[in-house]
Amino acid sequence: MAFVEKSSEKLLCHKINISIKTAPGNYFLDKNDVMNVLLSNGDSLLKEKISVINTGEIEKLIKKLEPVDSVQAFVSVDGEVFINISLRKVLLRVIPQNGKGFYIDSAGARMEWLPKYTSRVVVATGDYFSYCGVKDSSLVNQCEKKVVKDLYVLAKFFSKNEFWEAFTDQIYFNERGEIEIVPKYGDFRVILGGVNDLDEKFEKLDLFYKTGLTPENIDSYSEIILKYKGQIVCKKKVI
Repeated sequence: MAFVEKSSEKLLCHKINISIKTAPGNYFLDKNDVMNVLLSNGDSLLKEKISVINTGEIEKLIKKLEPVDSVQAFVSVDGEVFINISLRKVLLRVIPQNGKGFYIDSAGARMEWLPKYTSRVVVATGDYFSYCGVKDSSLVNQCEKKVVKDLYVLAKFFSKNEFWEAFTDQIYFNERGEIEIVPKYGDFRVILGGVNDLDEKFEKLDLFYKTGLTPENIDSYSEIILKYKGQIVCKKKVI
């Protein structure tokens, strides 16, 4: 034991192994980014004594990166450093009128938009302030909390219903303070109102698609309104 301990004191780090676990489409961080963070902290790790490498500090440093969910760092007896990183999974992107916006992740937390990589997720835009009932010019405070909370509810619904996620091109907050779904196909909008009773609302939409829409009349409507309990209201386009 004394011999091994004495040998480890002289052992130098000769390799850094970085593993990044991420969901498909969430490539916000790569190995070069991690190495740049280590270098910017004045610590390349290579050629350093294994005995003086502080894995706890490495974890704290990398955990500060916006896309990182969790990180584990450790050293091996043969002089290698292992850094295992799990990234946050984003569900949708929020784009206010006055900024680049942010993501909402699978835990319902806000994650800043990163120019390095844009995830292909559903985008939410529009008049957030009418939805919140305020006239603020920035998406902050109580307004942001309500928007993030309700969009998270909708995003979680989509994550469990792949068909409706694929159906949705965009989430839009209209000037009447309602949530609209802009479909990928069809020249109309689906008016949800709020995020209450989503299962019931999309069951009605599914029924309407199967029994009420045909290739001949699909472009006749401007709005399919689901916000009313127990009924679907359709507005025809004004010609």
